[in-house]
Amino acid sequence: MGMEIQLEIGNEDVYPKIITEDTGWIELSATVKYRKLGNVVTVVGNSSGNTYIPKGSFKTMATLPVDARPPIELPFAFNTKGNPTASEQSANIKTTGNVELYLTHMTTNYWGFTVTYTV
Repeated sequence: MGMEIQLEIGNEDVYPKIITEDTGWIELSATVKYRKLGNVVTVVGNSSGNTYIPKGSFKTMATLPVDARPPIELPFAFNTKGNPTASEQSANIKTTGNVELYLTHMTTNYWGFTVTYTV
């Protein structure tokens, strides 16, 4: 009945990136920053009234470096002042690293988002 179990915390074969790599927050533009912790990337955007999303076209807000880009196009939701419906807005992080926002019927300079994914 006396079974002993050992767990090696920090074993590089088991946890190679999670423990050892952290970029800290890096600003990509005046409104977008990201952080890579191991293989987990978090991208945060907040305009605070500084950067407009024009109506009727995608606007690239920032471009992520190669090692922080998603392996597939990643759609996500974002918040705006004026409360457009989901069918009136779109957002993506492309495999090229472009972080793009789109509004159909309005222009706004108040928007925000947080996206987390693995690479």
